[in-house]
Order: sequence, then structure tokens, then C-alpha cells
Amino acid sequence: MERLKILIFRIGDRHFALPSKSVKEILDSSGSLKPVFYGGGALKGMMNFGGEVVSVLNASVILDITDNAGGPMILVCKEREMEKVVGIAISEVREMQLLQISGINQSVETDPPYVSGLIGETDENSGKVVTLLDLNRFLDFAFTKIDRL
Repeated sequence: MERLKILIFRIGDRHFALPSKSVKEILDSSGSLKPVFYGGGALKGMMNFGGEVVSVLNASVILDITDNAGGPMILVCKEREMEKVVGIAISEVREMQLLQISGINQSVETDPPYVSGLIGETDENSGKVVTLLDLNRFLDFAFTKIDRL
């Protein structure tokens, strides 16, 4: 059976996941982030990652989720097809998990474009549904939103 290794994380009170191969590093955002004054809050700031200037997206603003934690963690992400690395500010990393592909409910037409599928209860998410993100579609959605702000 085909499996997918995912990283589950929280934004506000909602749980999301990305394929672990998309996440290059997990960082604490304190001190490493330089604020920017454009992007309407959806662009949280810029940071240096391995000598490269990386944009850090504020996932709670992009997804319209109340997040009192303020995004203390940054997922540094890159897909093979992507030219640049990008950071995504989240509330907290929950767990890494290996799932059967058959256990992922595929997204439907009414789901937002960045949703790849839905995952039922996992070990640590206490009965909450986890939204599996498609990184490329999430970034397209995010940068479109930033352009409108």
C-alpha cells in the first residue's frame, strides 16, 4: 500500500498538514524575522535562510483564521518545481505521521483550491479533521491575496 509522510501543524484552532518532503526546516521565528510594511499582514516578513532572502507568509491572515499565538513557528518549504524557498508562519507543529494514501479523503469542488484532501482523526489531534494542503496551490492563493492587498 502506498503511504505518505506528513507534517501536521496548527494555525489557530485548525489543523493542517503538508507532505514532509515539502518542508525543509522548522524554525522558531523569534529574532529571525524582519518585518515588512506591505502585503496587508499576509506577508509576515523576510528572513535569511542559508544566504537566501525568504518571504515568510502569515498563514492565519491568508486563511482568515484567528491566531492569538501570532505564528511563533516557521515552516521553510520548497517543492522540486519551485524556484524559491518560502516560509510559512504557523502556531505550532503537532506531529509527523505516516499515512495510508487510501486514508485521505480527496478534496471536492466546494473545498478551497489549496486543499488536497482531508484526513480524519490522527494520534494527537483529538478528533479534529486535518486539512492536507497542496503547497503550490496554497502559494498561488497566498500571493494572489497579497497582490490584492
